[in-house]
Amino acid sequence: MVECTSLGGPNNTYQWQANGTNLVGETSPNLTLSGIVASTGGIYTCAVFNQAGSHSASTFVFVYPYIIIEPPEIIIVSVNSSVLLVCDAESFPNPEYLWLRAEGRSFREVIATNGRNLNISSINYGDEGEYYCNASARGRNAQSQVAVIAGKLITHYLTRWYSLSKWFFFFYKLLHVLCYWRTTSIKPILKERQLW
Repeated sequence: MVECTSLGGPNNTYQWQANGTNLVGETSPNLTLSGIVASTGGIYTCAVFNQAGSHSASTFVFVYPYIIIEPPEIIIVSVNSSVLLVCDAESFPNPEYLWLRAEGRSFREVIATNGRNLNISSINYGDEGEYYCNASARGRNAQSQVAVIAGKLITHYLTRWYSLSKWFFFFYKLLHVLCYWRTTSIKPILKERQLW
């Protein structure tokens, strides 16, 4: 709520304006703002009228960031593909964006090509991790939910390991068979020698 106090009188009347435009029906000393969005922000003026004339005073209404990241979930990507993370924040004035990547308990700044959007191209294994978007306006910050890049990168590792393990198992069985064959081949010879 924005209050307008006047000392003159009597018979004061009021008119509120937003960015120079009269607000229809807003003719009381108090202005209540509801359903606030980014466009709510701006310059609000209270004009007071009486028999002696008129006077006005203005104040600036800021809307601090409310932030949404798309998509705020696990993103499954393949090696050498690309992914676009979109950070959508509403504030007045317009927010400044900063993308961060979690590294343990700290965060590292990520260079974004277009402020609110983070485009990661030619993804490799080192790009896996948690990404956050930070939006700031007038000293107030809002941080997004986490977006995790993972999935097929890890699956690729598991697939490679599984493929190697199959080959390892194959050679292990082959070696086992060869050893068994040689062992069973030697035994009759040893028995023949024992008979002599």
